[in-house]
Amino acid sequence: MRAKLNFFLELLRRELTIFRRGYIGEATDTVIMFFNFIVVFGYFIPMGGQGVNWGPFMMVGSIATFGLVSAVNNRVAQVISDVHGDRTISYFLTMPVPSSWVFISMALCWSTVLAILTLILFPVGKLVLFSQFSLASVSWGKLFLIYITLNIFIGFFSLWLAGAFQKINNIGRLWCRVVNPLFMFGAFFYSFKDALTFNPLIAKLTLINPVVYVTEGMRAAMLGQEGSLNFWLCLTVLWGYILLCGWHGIARLKKWLDVV
Repeated sequence: MRAKLNFFLELLRRELTIFRRGYIGEATDTVIMFFNFIVVFGYFIPMGGQGVNWGPFMMVGSIATFGLVSAVNNRVAQVISDVHGDRTISYFLTMPVPSSWVFISMALCWSTVLAILTLILFPVGKLVLFSQFSLASVSWGKLFLIYITLNIFIGFFSLWLAGAFQKINNIGRLWCRVVNPLFMFGAFFYSFKDALTFNPLIAKLTLINPVVYVTEGMRAAMLGQEGSLNFWLCLTVLWGYILLCGWHGIARLKKWLDVV
């Protein structure tokens, strides 16, 4: 156990070192994209007379999901490129720890880095929306639980994506076939309650999408439970997806890398 812990800490230190070198650029890209979203939905969309407070709604959804964008662009692509290039991952697989622990450590390190990256979006969102978003509606205990959980989910989901799309030229296909549908049908631009009102059958089918639980869980924690899926349901389902993505993703990676 001590060896496993030491390995995880060393791998985390390596990831943080790499992340620190590119933090300014990656954080700037994320903040710009985030800023554009909440300014448009917070100040321009409501002018259309819909009567919907889009600013906080989109702010929370963006904080919950922007880590996935960074994970696909950087972590997933990095692993696939490494396997077809320098194969530094082979070095980690020779360490005196089980191969499963190598992949678990990678996912947890990615989760930590993504949590740090998107943490800046909270104060940025509050500054931009100002009085539109009230901190009084935030349940800090629930926010802590769902924020940690969704970042761990993104870490293990990224691990699964790396095992499923094993060629670098598949990254574009990954966006079209996986990431875009997850966003479009993940209660990002609408609430699950609205989808249920529009078409109950389609709404229930979208419940297989883990992003639904990411966005709805964050909104329940930051905007209040009313109008969102039950917070504890979202938390439970996300941990189920974490275990599923971890198990299947590690199995695929072992097979791909021919790990003994």
